[in-house]
Amino acid sequence: MITRLVLTLLLCSCATITVHDALLSDLPLLPATAQVPAPEAMYAVRATQRGVHHDVIVVLSRQGDAFTLRALSEIGLTLFQWPAAANDAAMAPHAPAGVDPEVVVRLLQLSLWPLAQWQQALTGSLWRVTESDAGTRELSRGARDFAVMVRGASDAVVLRACLNDAVANCARDSLLEFVVSPLAGDVVTAPTDDTTMLVR
Repeated sequence: MITRLVLTLLLCSCATITVHDALLSDLPLLPATAQVPAPEAMYAVRATQRGVHHDVIVVLSRQGDAFTLRALSEIGLTLFQWPAAANDAAMAPHAPAGVDPEVVVRLLQLSLWPLAQWQQALTGSLWRVTESDAGTRELSRGARDFAVMVRGASDAVVLRACLNDAVANCARDSLLEFVVSPLAGDVVTAPTDDTTMLVR
């Protein structure tokens, strides 16, 4: 049965960003490499759909060929982490319901991981990742262009995905925009609670 995942990237229940898991469920999760992610890297992520913006801060930490992802609210509260630590819930009690951390991980990997690694991982599948020039990457499934990613001069990546049509013909309500911008600074987690300070 196809279920609907709701990607809600704020401590807010007033509006949601929606993604159908059937679009991404068979897209592989890639291991870390010597290049990505950095031993610890921080990104500002903004998701936009139907004119609604949701913001989250993502911290990626690499250990060998494994990595973890921690998502923080704008005030530094941990919303979720992937993979979940042993004996810990994947989602914090104050995190919005319906978030699937793997959807966030896949979108970040589409934006940040090397093209050659994606192409090797997708060999033999219906998915295909290509780059038409140095700054533009396209994800397609069969004959359909599912997403287009453009890297800007500031290293920000803009990913535009369509939920029910090719990107070029996408209706406004079906277009999901996912902007990933690198952040400079250190991340310090308080030892007594789940509050995190961002030191820039």
